[in-house]
Amino acid sequence: MRTISKATILSVSFLIIMASSAMSPIIADIGEAFPDVDELLIKMVMTLPALFIVPMTLSTGLLTRHVHKKTLLIIGLSLYVVGGTGGGFMNSIYALLAFRAVLGLGIGILLPLATSLIADFFDGPERSKMMGYSTAIKNLGSIVSTVVAGVLVLYSWRYPFAIYTFGLVTLVLVLLFLPDQDLPEGPKPRAQISRNVWILGISHFIVIQTFYAIPAHLSVYVKTIGIGTGLTTGLLISLVTLGSFVVATRYHQIKNALRGKLVFFGLAVLSAGMFLTGFSTTTWGVGVAMTLVGFGLGVLAPNIYLQASIDSKPLDVALALAVVSSFSYFGQFVSPLILAGLGNLFGYDAPGAPFVLGGSIGVVAIGIVLLNVRFKWYRPWPEILADKSL
Repeated sequence: MRTISKATILSVSFLIIMASSAMSPIIADIGEAFPDVDELLIKMVMTLPALFIVPMTLSTGLLTRHVHKKTLLIIGLSLYVVGGTGGGFMNSIYALLAFRAVLGLGIGILLPLATSLIADFFDGPERSKMMGYSTAIKNLGSIVSTVVAGVLVLYSWRYPFAIYTFGLVTLVLVLLFLPDQDLPEGPKPRAQISRNVWILGISHFIVIQTFYAIPAHLSVYVKTIGIGTGLTTGLLISLVTLGSFVVATRYHQIKNALRGKLVFFGLAVLSAGMFLTGFSTTTWGVGVAMTLVGFGLGVLAPNIYLQASIDSKPLDVALALAVVSSFSYFGQFVSPLILAGLGNLFGYDAPGAPFVLGGSIGVVAIGIVLLNVRFKWYRPWPEILADKSL
Protein backbone atom coordinates (compact mmCIF):
# COMPACT_ATOMS: atom_id res chain seq x y z
CA MET A 1 0.00 0.00 0.00
CA ARG A 2 1.21 3.51 -0.84
CA THR A 3 2.44 5.69 2.01
CA ILE A 4 -0.22 8.34 1.32
CA SER A 5 -2.95 5.67 1.62
CA LYS A 6 -1.50 4.50 4.95
CA ALA A 7 -1.46 8.13 6.12
CA THR A 8 -5.09 8.49 5.04
CA ILE A 9 -6.16 5.50 7.15
CA LEU A 10 -4.19 6.75 10.16
CA SER A 11 -5.60 10.27 9.76
CA VAL A 12 -9.01 8.89 10.75
CA SER A 13 -7.48 7.78 14.06
CA PHE A 14 -6.04 11.29 14.50
CA LEU A 15 -9.56 12.69 14.89
CA ILE A 16 -11.05 10.26 17.39
CA ILE A 17 -9.57 11.09 20.80
CA MET A 18 -9.27 14.72 19.69
CA ALA A 19 -13.06 14.92 19.83
CA SER A 20 -13.12 14.69 23.62
CA SER A 21 -9.65 15.92 24.52
CA ALA A 22 -10.33 19.29 22.86
CA MET A 23 -13.01 19.87 25.50
CA SER A 24 -11.00 18.78 28.55
CA PRO A 25 -9.19 22.10 29.11
CA ILE A 26 -12.33 24.20 28.69
CA ILE A 27 -14.99 22.47 30.81
CA ALA A 28 -14.45 24.90 33.69
CA ASP A 29 -14.66 27.86 31.27
CA ILE A 30 -17.91 26.56 29.76
CA GLY A 31 -19.27 26.34 33.30
CA GLU A 32 -18.35 29.99 33.84
CA ALA A 33 -20.05 30.91 30.54
CA PHE A 34 -23.26 29.23 31.72
CA PRO A 35 -23.28 30.03 35.46
CA ASP A 36 -26.95 29.12 36.02
CA VAL A 37 -26.67 25.68 34.41
CA ASP A 38 -26.41 22.53 36.53
CA GLU A 39 -22.86 21.14 36.77
CA LEU A 40 -24.00 17.77 35.42
CA LEU A 41 -25.14 19.40 32.15
CA ILE A 42 -21.75 21.10 31.83
CA LYS A 43 -19.98 17.76 32.23
CA MET A 44 -22.28 16.29 29.58
CA VAL A 45 -20.43 18.43 27.02
CA MET A 46 -17.71 15.82 27.51
CA THR A 47 -19.81 12.71 28.04
CA LEU A 48 -22.96 13.13 25.89
CA PRO A 49 -21.28 12.22 22.57
CA ALA A 50 -20.53 8.79 24.02
CA LEU A 51 -24.25 8.08 24.40
CA PHE A 52 -24.71 8.52 20.64
CA ILE A 53 -21.42 6.89 19.69
CA VAL A 54 -22.46 3.52 21.11
CA PRO A 55 -25.54 2.77 18.93
CA MET A 56 -23.98 4.35 15.84
CA THR A 57 -20.79 2.32 16.26
CA LEU A 58 -22.75 -0.93 16.47
CA SER A 59 -24.89 0.08 13.49
CA THR A 60 -21.78 0.90 11.46
CA GLY A 61 -20.28 -2.49 12.29
CA LEU A 62 -23.33 -4.10 10.67
CA LEU A 63 -23.57 -1.61 7.78
CA THR A 64 -20.04 -2.44 6.61
CA ARG A 65 -21.46 -5.71 5.29
CA HIS A 66 -23.76 -3.80 2.91
CA VAL A 67 -22.28 -0.29 2.38
CA HIS A 68 -18.82 0.66 1.12
CA LYS A 69 -16.57 1.77 3.96
CA LYS A 70 -15.41 4.79 1.97
CA THR A 71 -19.01 5.99 1.72
CA LEU A 72 -19.51 5.53 5.45
CA LEU A 73 -16.30 7.46 6.15
CA ILE A 74 -17.48 10.42 4.07
CA ILE A 75 -20.78 10.53 5.97
CA GLY A 76 -19.03 10.19 9.33
CA LEU A 77 -16.49 12.92 8.60
CA SER A 78 -19.24 15.32 7.48
CA LEU A 79 -21.17 14.78 10.74
CA TYR A 80 -17.92 15.15 12.69
CA VAL A 81 -17.12 18.58 11.24
CA VAL A 82 -20.68 19.94 11.50
CA GLY A 83 -21.33 18.60 15.00
CA GLY A 84 -17.90 19.58 16.29
CA THR A 85 -17.66 23.15 15.01
CA GLY A 86 -21.34 23.97 15.42
CA GLY A 87 -21.23 23.89 19.22
CA GLY A 88 -18.96 26.92 19.31
CA PHE A 89 -21.69 29.13 17.82
CA MET A 90 -24.40 28.23 20.34
CA ASN A 91 -25.71 30.49 23.12
CA SER A 92 -27.75 27.77 24.87
CA ILE A 93 -26.34 24.79 26.70
CA TYR A 94 -29.09 22.62 25.19
CA ALA A 95 -28.25 23.71 21.63
CA LEU A 96 -24.58 23.08 22.40
CA LEU A 97 -25.42 19.58 23.63
CA ALA A 98 -27.49 18.94 20.48
CA PHE A 99 -24.41 19.58 18.34
CA ARG A 100 -22.38 17.35 20.65
CA ALA A 101 -24.91 14.62 19.89
CA VAL A 102 -24.33 15.10 16.14
CA LEU A 103 -20.59 14.88 16.79
CA GLY A 104 -21.20 11.61 18.62
CA LEU A 105 -22.99 10.18 15.58
CA GLY A 106 -20.02 11.11 13.40
CA ILE A 107 -17.48 9.57 15.76
CA GLY A 108 -19.66 6.47 16.02
CA ILE A 109 -19.20 5.92 12.29
CA LEU A 110 -15.47 6.68 12.27
CA LEU A 111 -14.55 4.62 15.31
CA PRO A 112 -14.90 1.04 14.03
CA LEU A 113 -13.67 2.03 10.55
CA ALA A 114 -10.40 3.47 11.87
CA THR A 115 -9.30 0.05 13.10
CA SER A 116 -11.20 -2.27 10.73
CA LEU A 117 -9.47 -0.65 7.73
CA ILE A 118 -6.16 -1.66 9.29
CA ALA A 119 -7.44 -5.22 9.67
CA ASP A 120 -8.60 -5.16 6.02
CA PHE A 121 -5.31 -4.06 4.50
CA PHE A 122 -2.69 -5.51 6.88
CA ASP A 123 -1.85 -8.90 8.41
CA GLY A 124 0.60 -10.38 10.91
CA PRO A 125 3.36 -8.17 12.35
CA GLU A 126 2.40 -5.33 10.00
CA ARG A 127 -1.11 -5.26 11.49
CA SER A 128 0.35 -5.21 15.00
CA LYS A 129 2.59 -2.28 14.06
CA MET A 130 -0.27 -0.37 12.41
CA MET A 131 -2.50 -0.89 15.46
CA GLY A 132 0.27 0.63 17.57
CA TYR A 133 0.66 3.49 15.11
CA SER A 134 -3.11 4.02 15.17
CA THR A 135 -3.07 4.44 18.95
CA ALA A 136 -0.02 6.70 18.66
CA ILE A 137 -1.75 8.89 16.06
CA LYS A 138 -4.89 9.07 18.22
CA ASN A 139 -2.73 10.40 21.02
CA LEU A 140 -0.92 12.80 18.71
CA GLY A 141 -4.32 14.24 17.82
CA SER A 142 -5.06 14.54 21.51
CA ILE A 143 -1.77 16.33 22.17
CA VAL A 144 -2.43 18.82 19.38
CA SER A 145 -6.03 19.45 20.43
CA THR A 146 -5.40 19.86 24.16
CA VAL A 147 -2.54 22.29 23.68
CA VAL A 148 -4.33 24.30 20.99
CA ALA A 149 -7.58 24.31 22.99
CA GLY A 150 -5.70 25.40 26.11
CA VAL A 151 -4.29 28.39 24.21
CA LEU A 152 -7.52 29.31 22.41
CA VAL A 153 -9.62 29.19 25.57
CA LEU A 154 -7.55 32.06 26.96
CA TYR A 155 -9.38 34.24 24.42
CA SER A 156 -12.84 32.61 24.42
CA TRP A 157 -14.42 29.29 25.29
CA ARG A 158 -15.86 29.25 21.76
CA TYR A 159 -12.60 29.21 19.84
CA PRO A 160 -11.48 25.63 20.68
CA PHE A 161 -14.45 24.27 18.72
CA ALA A 162 -12.62 25.33 15.55
CA ILE A 163 -10.28 22.38 16.15
CA TYR A 164 -12.86 20.08 14.59
CA THR A 165 -12.15 21.59 11.16
CA PHE A 166 -9.20 19.15 11.08
CA GLY A 167 -11.86 16.72 9.89
CA LEU A 168 -11.96 18.52 6.55
CA VAL A 169 -8.33 17.55 5.88
CA THR A 170 -9.10 13.88 6.48
CA LEU A 171 -12.22 14.15 4.29
CA VAL A 172 -10.10 15.37 1.36
CA LEU A 173 -7.54 12.59 1.92
CA VAL A 174 -10.27 9.94 1.98
CA LEU A 175 -11.83 11.25 -1.22
CA LEU A 176 -8.50 11.28 -3.06
CA PHE A 177 -6.40 8.46 -1.67
CA LEU A 178 -8.42 5.77 0.16
CA PRO A 179 -8.64 2.66 -2.04
CA ASP A 180 -12.13 1.42 -2.85
CA GLN A 181 -13.08 -2.00 -1.47
CA ASP A 182 -15.48 -4.48 -3.02
CA LEU A 183 -18.38 -5.68 -0.93
CA PRO A 184 -18.59 -9.45 -0.36
CA GLU A 185 -20.75 -11.13 -3.01
CA GLY A 186 -23.43 -13.72 -2.47
CA PRO A 187 -25.30 -14.56 0.74
CA LYS A 188 -23.54 -13.35 3.85
CA PRO A 189 -23.28 -15.60 6.91
CA ARG A 190 -24.86 -14.43 10.14
CA ALA A 191 -22.60 -12.10 12.13
CA GLN A 192 -20.87 -13.81 15.05
CA ILE A 193 -19.12 -12.19 18.00
CA SER A 194 -16.85 -14.53 19.95
CA ARG A 195 -16.78 -14.77 23.73
CA ASN A 196 -13.30 -13.28 23.67
CA VAL A 197 -14.58 -10.09 22.03
CA TRP A 198 -17.20 -9.60 24.75
CA ILE A 199 -14.51 -10.10 27.40
CA LEU A 200 -12.27 -7.58 25.62
CA GLY A 201 -15.17 -5.12 25.53
CA ILE A 202 -15.74 -5.46 29.28
CA SER A 203 -11.99 -5.05 29.77
CA HIS A 204 -12.04 -1.80 27.81
CA PHE A 205 -14.97 -0.60 29.93
CA ILE A 206 -12.93 -1.23 33.09
CA VAL A 207 -9.89 0.57 31.67
CA ILE A 208 -12.09 3.59 30.93
CA GLN A 209 -13.43 3.59 34.50
CA THR A 210 -9.84 3.63 35.72
CA PHE A 211 -8.73 6.45 33.44
CA TYR A 212 -11.65 8.73 32.59
CA ALA A 213 -11.47 10.88 35.70
CA ILE A 214 -8.56 12.60 33.92
CA PRO A 215 -10.47 14.23 31.02
CA ALA A 216 -13.68 14.64 33.03
CA HIS A 217 -12.26 16.13 36.28
CA LEU A 218 -8.72 17.38 35.77
CA SER A 219 -9.74 20.88 34.61
CA VAL A 220 -11.74 21.47 37.81
CA TYR A 221 -9.07 19.79 39.97
CA VAL A 222 -6.30 22.04 38.63
CA LYS A 223 -8.30 25.16 39.45
CA THR A 224 -9.49 23.82 42.82
CA ILE A 225 -5.99 23.14 44.16
CA GLY A 226 -4.69 26.33 42.56
CA ILE A 227 -1.95 25.03 40.29
CA GLY A 228 -3.01 26.59 36.99
CA THR A 229 -5.57 27.46 34.31
CA GLY A 230 -7.20 25.80 31.31
CA LEU A 231 -3.86 26.05 29.51
CA THR A 232 -2.20 24.16 32.39
CA THR A 233 -4.83 21.43 32.11
CA GLY A 234 -4.26 21.19 28.37
CA LEU A 235 -0.51 20.84 28.83
CA LEU A 236 -0.93 18.23 31.57
CA ILE A 237 -3.34 16.13 29.52
CA SER A 238 -0.93 16.38 26.60
CA LEU A 239 1.57 14.52 28.80
CA VAL A 240 -0.90 11.61 28.97
CA THR A 241 -1.13 11.51 25.23
CA LEU A 242 2.60 12.08 24.76
CA GLY A 243 3.39 9.14 27.06
CA SER A 244 0.85 6.99 25.25
CA PHE A 245 2.19 8.13 21.87
CA VAL A 246 5.76 7.14 22.76
CA VAL A 247 4.77 3.72 24.09
CA ALA A 248 2.26 2.98 21.31
CA THR A 249 4.86 3.59 18.60
CA ARG A 250 6.88 0.79 20.24
CA TYR A 251 3.87 -1.39 21.03
CA HIS A 252 4.98 -4.31 18.85
CA GLN A 253 8.41 -4.46 20.52
CA ILE A 254 6.98 -4.02 24.04
CA LYS A 255 4.40 -6.75 23.39
CA ASN A 256 7.12 -9.18 22.37
CA ALA A 257 9.32 -8.25 25.35
CA LEU A 258 6.61 -8.53 28.04
CA ARG A 259 4.76 -11.44 26.44
CA GLY A 260 2.02 -12.58 28.84
CA LYS A 261 2.68 -9.75 31.32
CA LEU A 262 1.62 -6.91 28.99
CA VAL A 263 -1.85 -6.36 30.46
CA PHE A 264 -0.61 -6.60 34.05
CA PHE A 265 2.12 -4.03 33.28
CA GLY A 266 -0.32 -1.63 31.61
CA LEU A 267 -2.86 -1.75 34.44
CA ALA A 268 -0.19 -1.40 37.14
CA VAL A 269 1.37 1.69 35.56
CA LEU A 270 -2.03 3.23 34.80
CA SER A 271 -3.29 2.70 38.36
CA ALA A 272 -0.08 4.11 39.85
CA GLY A 273 -0.52 7.24 37.75
CA MET A 274 -4.12 7.69 38.91
CA PHE A 275 -3.20 7.37 42.59
CA LEU A 276 -0.32 9.83 42.17
CA THR A 277 -2.68 12.33 40.50
CA GLY A 278 -5.15 12.16 43.39
CA PHE A 279 -2.49 12.80 46.03
CA SER A 280 -0.38 15.38 44.15
CA THR A 281 -0.67 19.08 44.93
CA THR A 282 1.97 20.42 42.53
CA THR A 283 2.13 20.81 38.78
CA TRP A 284 5.25 18.63 38.63
CA GLY A 285 3.63 15.84 40.63
CA VAL A 286 0.53 15.80 38.44
CA GLY A 287 2.76 15.96 35.34
CA VAL A 288 4.66 12.82 36.34
CA ALA A 289 1.35 11.10 37.10
CA MET A 290 -0.03 12.03 33.67
CA THR A 291 3.01 10.51 31.98
CA LEU A 292 2.53 7.23 33.86
CA VAL A 293 -1.15 7.17 32.88
CA GLY A 294 -0.10 7.64 29.27
CA PHE A 295 2.39 4.76 29.44
CA GLY A 296 -0.35 2.45 30.72
CA LEU A 297 -2.88 3.44 28.09
CA GLY A 298 -0.25 3.18 25.36
CA VAL A 299 -0.01 -0.59 25.78
CA LEU A 300 -3.58 -1.40 26.86
CA ALA A 301 -5.54 0.28 24.06
CA PRO A 302 -3.75 -1.19 21.01
CA ASN A 303 -3.62 -4.60 22.69
CA ILE A 304 -7.40 -4.68 23.16
CA TYR A 305 -8.13 -3.73 19.55
CA LEU A 306 -5.47 -6.01 18.11
CA GLN A 307 -6.81 -9.01 20.03
CA ALA A 308 -10.39 -8.21 19.01
CA SER A 309 -9.35 -8.24 15.34
CA ILE A 310 -7.44 -11.50 15.78
CA ASP A 311 -10.29 -13.18 17.69
CA SER A 312 -12.83 -12.55 14.89
CA LYS A 313 -13.56 -13.89 11.43
CA PRO A 314 -12.57 -11.45 8.63
CA LEU A 315 -16.17 -10.50 7.80
CA ASP A 316 -16.94 -9.84 11.49
CA VAL A 317 -13.89 -7.72 12.35
CA ALA A 318 -15.67 -4.36 11.90
CA LEU A 319 -18.57 -5.47 14.11
CA ALA A 320 -16.20 -6.92 16.73
CA LEU A 321 -14.26 -3.65 16.90
CA ALA A 322 -17.56 -1.78 17.09
CA VAL A 323 -18.59 -3.87 20.10
CA VAL A 324 -15.29 -3.18 21.88
CA SER A 325 -15.48 0.53 21.06
CA SER A 326 -19.07 0.70 22.31
CA PHE A 327 -18.02 -0.61 25.70
CA SER A 328 -15.35 2.09 25.77
CA TYR A 329 -17.70 4.97 25.00
CA PHE A 330 -20.50 3.70 27.20
CA GLY A 331 -17.85 3.63 29.92
CA GLN A 332 -17.06 7.28 29.23
CA PHE A 333 -20.73 8.23 29.58
CA VAL A 334 -21.29 6.44 32.88
CA SER A 335 -17.86 7.15 34.39
CA PRO A 336 -18.88 10.37 36.21
CA LEU A 337 -21.93 8.57 37.61
CA ILE A 338 -19.92 5.57 38.79
CA LEU A 339 -17.20 7.69 40.39
CA ALA A 340 -19.78 9.94 42.05
CA GLY A 341 -21.64 6.86 43.33
CA LEU A 342 -18.46 5.33 44.75
CA GLY A 343 -17.54 8.66 46.36
CA ASN A 344 -20.94 8.82 48.06
CA LEU A 345 -20.78 5.16 49.08
CA PHE A 346 -17.43 5.59 50.82
CA GLY A 347 -18.00 9.18 51.95
CA TYR A 348 -14.90 10.27 50.03
CA ASP A 349 -15.20 13.76 48.55
CA ALA A 350 -11.64 15.13 48.60
CA PRO A 351 -10.60 17.13 45.49
CA GLY A 352 -8.53 14.18 44.25
CA ALA A 353 -11.19 11.57 45.03
CA PRO A 354 -12.13 10.75 41.39
CA PHE A 355 -8.52 9.89 40.58
CA VAL A 356 -7.98 7.75 43.68
CA LEU A 357 -11.24 5.90 43.02
CA GLY A 358 -10.18 5.37 39.41
CA GLY A 359 -6.86 3.93 40.57
CA SER A 360 -8.75 1.64 42.95
CA ILE A 361 -10.78 0.28 40.04
CA GLY A 362 -7.47 -0.40 38.29
CA VAL A 363 -6.27 -2.43 41.29
CA VAL A 364 -9.46 -4.51 41.13
CA ALA A 365 -8.80 -5.04 37.41
CA ILE A 366 -5.29 -6.32 38.21
CA GLY A 367 -6.87 -8.83 40.57
CA ILE A 368 -9.20 -10.01 37.80
CA VAL A 369 -6.23 -10.43 35.44
CA LEU A 370 -4.46 -12.58 38.03
CA LEU A 371 -7.59 -14.69 38.53
CA ASN A 372 -7.83 -15.21 34.77
CA VAL A 373 -4.49 -17.01 34.93
CA ARG A 374 -6.22 -19.59 37.11
CA PHE A 375 -9.72 -19.73 35.56
CA LYS A 376 -8.93 -18.81 31.91
CA TRP A 377 -12.10 -16.83 31.13
CA TYR A 378 -10.16 -15.28 28.26
CA ARG A 379 -8.17 -17.71 26.12
CA PRO A 380 -6.19 -16.95 22.96
CA TRP A 381 -8.16 -17.72 19.80
CA PRO A 382 -5.87 -20.56 18.57
CA GLU A 383 -6.44 -22.37 21.88
CA ILE A 384 -10.22 -22.11 21.46
CA LEU A 385 -10.07 -23.43 17.89
CA ALA A 386 -7.99 -26.38 19.06
CA ASP A 387 -10.39 -27.25 21.89
CA LYS A 388 -12.77 -29.86 20.47
CA SER A 389 -15.16 -29.48 23.41
CA LEU A 390 -16.09 -25.91 22.44
